[in-house]
Amino acid sequence: MSIRVLIVDDELHGIDGVTTLVKRVPELDLIGFETDSLTALNKIVSGIISVDLLFLDVDMPDMNGLKMSELLGDRVLIIFVTSYSHYAVDAFGPSTVDFLTKPIDPVKFMKAVQRARERLTTKPSLIHQTDQRYIFVNLSPRNIIKVKLESIFYIKSKDKELELHIGEKKPLVVKKALNCMVEILPADRFMRIHKSHIVNLDYITGIVGNQINLENSIVLVIGSTYIDAVYARFRSI
Repeated sequence: MSIRVLIVDDELHGIDGVTTLVKRVPELDLIGFETDSLTALNKIVSGIISVDLLFLDVDMPDMNGLKMSELLGDRVLIIFVTSYSHYAVDAFGPSTVDFLTKPIDPVKFMKAVQRARERLTTKPSLIHQTDQRYIFVNLSPRNIIKVKLESIFYIKSKDKELELHIGEKKPLVVKKALNCMVEILPADRFMRIHKSHIVNLDYITGIVGNQINLENSIVLVIGSTYIDAVYARFRSI
């Protein structure tokens, strides 16, 4: 049984410590790591990556591990890894397998992995859901909201901010680079067509010259760098 593992920690030495232990267990398939908790969260809930087991730090900037765990729900099993034992009581939820303190005891690590293995074997439905795909966007330090991918028509980069255009509603404004948004959106549904635009492929009604037409009479320009890729994509559909 192969268990897909993601490590989330804002400190690289913390990632290195967990990585060393993970690589000693043949059935643990390390698919990657993230230093930003919101990016990791969105890659999971948007379907960019498929994860069985998350090694998650608690004390992180912007969004801590406890909040990330809450937003993930029961999509993935979690082993918390932190330097601060006082978080242990708050950390135990339905998806929590164990709580390990740094530096990690290899014996305790293996016991935690065994618990995760047993959970995945006896209740595989806990993890592999067919839930609707979505992302979380940080509108302000204390305002993180859930946005269904199907609701996004297109995303526009403007003045170091992003506008998420949700149908005819007022755009959601997020302080984030467009490249970061590309990383967390599934390529089967979204495509970058310009240095300033990402579109939802489901809402495209036509392509004429260097313009893409979307539902609701939206017209966007295709950048010269992207136009060949756009036409190649639609010829293959």
